[in-house]
Amino acid sequence: MSTKSPFRRVGTKRPQTGDIESLFKDLKNRSPNIRDLYSQQADILREYYDNHLDSDDVSIELPTGSGKTLVGLLIAEYRRRILGQRILYVCPTRQLAHQVGNQSKDYAIATRVLVGPKREYNRQEVHSYRSARVTAVSTYSALFNINPEFNDAQTIILDDAHGGESYISSLWSITVSRAEDPQIYEKILSMFEKDLPSYLVSVLNKSTKPNILPKPEKIPFGVFHKSIDKLRRLLDASLPSPDASDLYFSWQAIRDGLHACHIYVSWNSMLIRPYIPPTLTHKPFAEADQRIYMSATLGSGGELERTTGISEIKRIPIPKTYLKRGIGRRLFVFPDQVDDSRGYEPWLAKSMGDAGRSLGLCPTVESARTLANISRLTSPPLKILRASDIEDSIRPFSSSKMALLALANRYDGIDISSRDCHLLVIYGLPSGTNLQESFLEEKLGLDVLLRERVKTRISQAAGRCTRSDTDYAAIIMVGRRLLNFCIKRENQWIFNPELRAEIQFSLDQDAKDLTKLDGMLKSFFDRDEDWSLAEQDIVALREAENQTNPVLTDILASVVADEVDFTYDLWSGNFKNAVKHGNAITDKLNDSRLSAYRALWFYFTAYAAHAAASDDREFAKVAERLMSRAVQTCRTVSWFASALKSALPADKLRSVASGMETIATEGVADVLQDLGSTGPGFNRKIEEVEDLLKQRDHSKFDRGMLELGLLLGFSSWKPSSQAAPDSVWQLGNDAAFLLEGKSEASPGSPISVDECRQAAGHLKWGRAEQELKDCKSIFSVLVTPRVEVDKSAIPHAKELFAITPTEMLELFERAKAMLITIRSTMANEIDEEFKEKILSELIRSELTPNAVQELLLRQLVMALPTS
Repeated sequence: MSTKSPFRRVGTKRPQTGDIESLFKDLKNRSPNIRDLYSQQADILREYYDNHLDSDDVSIELPTGSGKTLVGLLIAEYRRRILGQRILYVCPTRQLAHQVGNQSKDYAIATRVLVGPKREYNRQEVHSYRSARVTAVSTYSALFNINPEFNDAQTIILDDAHGGESYISSLWSITVSRAEDPQIYEKILSMFEKDLPSYLVSVLNKSTKPNILPKPEKIPFGVFHKSIDKLRRLLDASLPSPDASDLYFSWQAIRDGLHACHIYVSWNSMLIRPYIPPTLTHKPFAEADQRIYMSATLGSGGELERTTGISEIKRIPIPKTYLKRGIGRRLFVFPDQVDDSRGYEPWLAKSMGDAGRSLGLCPTVESARTLANISRLTSPPLKILRASDIEDSIRPFSSSKMALLALANRYDGIDISSRDCHLLVIYGLPSGTNLQESFLEEKLGLDVLLRERVKTRISQAAGRCTRSDTDYAAIIMVGRRLLNFCIKRENQWIFNPELRAEIQFSLDQDAKDLTKLDGMLKSFFDRDEDWSLAEQDIVALREAENQTNPVLTDILASVVADEVDFTYDLWSGNFKNAVKHGNAITDKLNDSRLSAYRALWFYFTAYAAHAAASDDREFAKVAERLMSRAVQTCRTVSWFASALKSALPADKLRSVASGMETIATEGVADVLQDLGSTGPGFNRKIEEVEDLLKQRDHSKFDRGMLELGLLLGFSSWKPSSQAAPDSVWQLGNDAAFLLEGKSEASPGSPISVDECRQAAGHLKWGRAEQELKDCKSIFSVLVTPRVEVDKSAIPHAKELFAITPTEMLELFERAKAMLITIRSTMANEIDEEFKEKILSELIRSELTPNAVQELLLRQLVMALPTS
């Protein structure tokens, strides 16, 4: 009687040879639905096999739905079988990891999905990975942590690498939440608040979240460098163990490299991280024989290298035969394009209700909450699902009849069949997904740098519900900034031709009302004859010749290797070598449209020189020169001059400090960005302000003054405290004008004692107000139709000025003409070139801050005729 042997058959395995396509043919147990490779898959595999088997870093680009997962798994299986390597295949989310695991069964490729806490891993499956009997499938977080289970992979395949920035950088990022870590937040703020703008500190110190959040700020490097040891002690004490906070793990990763990090500050949180993650300091990642980055949209401006911290990545692009076509069909609709877009939230809610199941992709948690609240306007209300509800499976969404899946910063990492969802809402421009990105965009205006990221996120989002050629989905694009991005032709041409054609087609419909959008959606969902004709138009648009201008992209790509090398030199403390790389970067960033980015790299390089000066005093002069260049290079960004106060000597600072014109230029740019280059929003705002300034009613007139300040580029705000002026027009810490509106006053009477006392009291209020405490000049201005002053009021009017409502209205008319002129040239991004146009027009129109100040202070109250 035979019994089963207690021993496993071992010995020399039969050698296997052949290429990857032959390996696919040998997978005889694969699903009968998978008969052959697509042509684009075969092209990619041949290119990889012929030229990149031994490359350290390789990227593979294939559009969503074109078989990217099979390509990755075949490469994994080849390297496992033929080379005998341990293979780790990582995905952004657990749900996607399970999806890859399920697909591998159809392909007859041996994998094991290992996700979640490593203590819960099946140890036999881990051993199977270690002995190269299976490929391990997990998540980015399973690799990028301080003590990963997968610390010995010989090949690492990173799926959806285009969207991996947040997952990768998280190991080197400490996000201190005001809500979750209030004590740490307050301690760090108190350490640096004297070096931040006082008006910003006053907002950050408020316990109640402001209605309008200030732009993110960055701690200046001078004070940061001086405070590194103190900050390290603070974080050591605050994060002594994993039990104290989850931040402990990231703190351990950046503790010794804290000098190479930056601190970004907002009301909600703080972020401490290096500009580029130093991934090669993480041995489990660095010691792999090969790293493969798979993506649907790689871009060509160096973003993948900045995301991964790798200076050179060999690229396998989309095969030319597949370049123009996309997967499935999308209809984009832009509700902000209609004539009256102010009340379309009920329409949006109804559209989601009619669809049954909708996917909402938002840049932040706050915007995801807003979209969820909008969805509740429909009846019956939709079931709201979040990322945690679909962590392991999409079924909670696909099995719901009426649901909104609202996700924050998840433009990739989720695949939904068209049969489960035909409506996607992209809610807001997909930018500012972390504080560093928000700072670069909002404070420095680096849209040109972030444009590739925005394009990638829109491209990824657009493919979430179209996974095959016959899938279809409508995409509602919500938000003025999203419309402004897509409406610009130069942005459209950076998309894949199919996606670009779909966006162009929808925008060219020039929908003026929501009824038009409803008709477009109905025809699309019905697949009727009108839509068949529309299909032909989209195909014709797709075949148009490429009109991209690669100059800026090529420049950004040319500097990325030096940017990455700079990061590692700074991290390791090789400051002198970092300066060499920084100089190489600024030499290459020679296009005026990149002046803000060049100024940023003068700033980064100045910091490296500043640090090098600790050992070599000659570098102190180098740091001063570079800091001066940072300010001089970019006249339209005020941040550089204010940030250098903690590092430059006072005499040097005076020679480079930018004036109020720079702040005003930024303010006007923000106004135009919000109102848009097209559409009725601009005219509606102009008409509103004009109407308010014509009112005698003081509450309406005061609102008009506040809005006029914004149009002129000032930070214009209404104080809430007692004895405060009606409006404050402020330009950083340079000047503030305290405006007291008296539009209802009788023109025939003189300015009274009480009015003078009230306005004089505003000066005392301003000098005590936290937001104005560092302001160099504060002026109190009465806005009144009265042109005489009561004789007895003279002793109270020594520092008071007066302007009439008519003069204020005339100032508005000049501002209106200036804005119309500037807006007429607003064809491109609001980049440095366009900001130079704003500055020139402010000067030409005599509406610079100095000119406005001269107008507001032209008439001293005490010099008025008396009665």
